[in-house]
Amino acid sequence: MLLSRDHAIEYLLHRHPSFFKKWTKHLDFWGEEKSGITNEFGVFAEFILDAFDTQNIKVLSSVPESLEHLIIYGDESVVYGVTLGCLESLTNVLLTRSEEHTSELQSPM
Repeated sequence: MLLSRDHAIEYLLHRHPSFFKKWTKHLDFWGEEKSGITNEFGVFAEFILDAFDTQNIKVLSSVPESLEHLIIYGDESVVYGVTLGCLESLTNVLLTRSEEHTSELQSPM
């Protein structure tokens, strides 16, 4: 049986207990309304970025295995959420940071 959206989030909360605080804030913001799967996995991307910014090696070292698990065992909506909501968000933010850093290093002509 493939993991559904709800089971996938439960899996992430189990594997990454420190994600709970960010997830709770997300739920409080949306209330009864569903935020959509890309937004839900976007919250996990924010969690990863926070770990990156604080150099939390424990979190960062366990993230690839967690995402791989969801891609392998998640249903179609989970795979979509992981790839677009999480991985694409991470890529976009890190590329933007890279471009900003590169432009800071270039000397004016």
